[in-house]
Amino acid sequence: MTRVVLDIKNSALTTSSDVSGKQLTVRFKGCLDMDSDTALENLLGSIKTALEDGTLREVIFQAHDLYLMNSSAISRVAAWVKAVKVIRPVCRVRFRTNPNLAWQRRTLDSIRRVAEQLLTVE
Repeated sequence: MTRVVLDIKNSALTTSSDVSGKQLTVRFKGCLDMDSDTALENLLGSIKTALEDGTLREVIFQAHDLYLMNSSAISRVAAWVKAVKVIRPVCRVRFRTNPNLAWQRRTLDSIRRVAEQLLTVE
């Protein structure tokens, strides 16, 4: 299977991605902090490219093991969502959150408001 995204592997954060048909699942483990900023930009860029060229139609971000998301990462994800919402045909993005980490739901729900037809937070 062709590698669609650039997974992150550093001391603060790792991601693992799986593609099934036109659906991508990205699992986060660790913290999205300053050390992960460039890697997050590359990850989101590679996903956006795959959505634009039709390789993907749905992205699921599994955030169960994401323990911190700094303001730079929040801004980067919000900007990515705004960029993705204009892609046609419409794609879907889902964030699956950890109910024990209330900040995730609050933060991601704010981002969801940027593109309510595109993004769901579970």
